[in-house]
Amino acid sequence: MHPSAEKSHLSVARPSLVRMAADALRQAIQDRRFARRLPGERELVALLKVSRPTVRSALKILESENLLERRPRAAWKLKATSKKRARTLDGEVAILSPFPLETVNQHAPFVLHWLDPIKDALVKIGYRLSFYGKPACYQQQCEHALAELTKSRRVACWLLYNSTAQMQRWFRDNGIRHIILGTAFEAGSGPSIDFEQAAICRHAVAHLRKMGHRHIGLIAKTPSLAGDVESFEAFCRTSVDGKGEDSPIVELHDGSFEKILHAADKMIDRRLRPSAILTLGVPETVTAFTRILQRGLSIPRDISVIARDYHPVLNYLTPSLSYYMRNPDFFANRLFLLLQPVLAHAPGDYQSNVRLYADLIEGASIARQPAAKDETNSA
Repeated sequence: MHPSAEKSHLSVARPSLVRMAADALRQAIQDRRFARRLPGERELVALLKVSRPTVRSALKILESENLLERRPRAAWKLKATSKKRARTLDGEVAILSPFPLETVNQHAPFVLHWLDPIKDALVKIGYRLSFYGKPACYQQQCEHALAELTKSRRVACWLLYNSTAQMQRWFRDNGIRHIILGTAFEAGSGPSIDFEQAAICRHAVAHLRKMGHRHIGLIAKTPSLAGDVESFEAFCRTSVDGKGEDSPIVELHDGSFEKILHAADKMIDRRLRPSAILTLGVPETVTAFTRILQRGLSIPRDISVIARDYHPVLNYLTPSLSYYMRNPDFFANRLFLLLQPVLAHAPGDYQSNVRLYADLIEGASIARQPAAKDETNSA
């Protein structure tokens, strides 16, 4: 499972660069920067700042879209514009993100896995997919940045990734067609698609209880996204059984390495140390996992670890980690199915909250808790 997940990650990274080159060429054709023929490959390499193989692959994509044709020993020629192709060039669906496409693999590798499938599906119905990394749109005062961005582009539908409550409210109040890639903060904020974060946390707690764990801790960043808020609340409701701790065992932090490390230490040093820890976020998982081992404790003998979120780097942890895997192809398919009625309706007229489920990938980081183990185990 782990090697195949890593292999899938590697296979997505290169096509994304090809797609970016194809998008740039398609936009140049739409803007009529080329008359009847494209420049030669060497000039395109210089213009796009990519390798020749990347340029050739991008040209093949545009050829498959019926935008270009090439005769033997001749330059790439622009085909005459048809009504069907004009729709392809004019329709744009845009992802709005707090970080640029170049750093998606660092921040959210899951996005890379569903990006190309949704691009391919949209092309077939006459739309292209664009990606806008705009940190200013994620600030507390985001109205001006959002207004400038949406006025400068004729976008059929915006896909809001990691959106704040202010962003969701602004798109709704301004009647701009959008889909929330995540959980909505308020009812009626617009159609949304997300994995059922609360269900993941409930399942994690239930699974650990089935393994005999009664004292379960949570390490997470202070929740700011709606899905994280739901995760936190679900954990707090389900982790207390009334037989030990009177309140949930939770350590929150601000996202910095020092604070995550401090949260892990506080969890380990508790008088009644949890026998299992659930982590929300990849930095939390890696830091807590390594800190437990650094403190001389054993995983899973002393503390079991289970993670809500996946990243390919987690494949390299030893012992192998238990985590929840989200299926990117299934996500792309459901997003495409949601997009079609959203595009067909006026902004705000179609409301649907799609919720998906993740699969638990069981590693060696969870051990069954002996029934007779002393509940007052301390560090």
